[in-house]
Amino acid sequence: MATPTNLHVISVGINLCTAYEANLRDLCQKYGIRDTKGFFVRSDGTTAGMDNAFEVVKSRIPVSKTFDLDGEMSDDDCRQYMTQYLPSFVLPNDMISVRR
Repeated sequence: MATPTNLHVISVGINLCTAYEANLRDLCQKYGIRDTKGFFVRSDGTTAGMDNAFEVVKSRIPVSKTFDLDGEMSDDDCRQYMTQYLPSFVLPNDMISVRR
């Protein structure tokens, strides 16, 4: 199967070892040509580092401007979307889903 021409790949690496980071950069570079887009953002895992990484991601996604117009979502709204769209291999008690 051929890769769709409108595929966009964004990878955020949080405290990755050099080898994994290189693999993700290579993957993103593959999609950084032609009409597709791909890029890698590195984060050191600190709160500030992760905030900065996701600000970079947000700035590179054109639809993020429409999210700003929709207003902020509540935590419950976010969890509802996560539940609806999480792949089946993510366990229900995974850190991303746990309420704090």
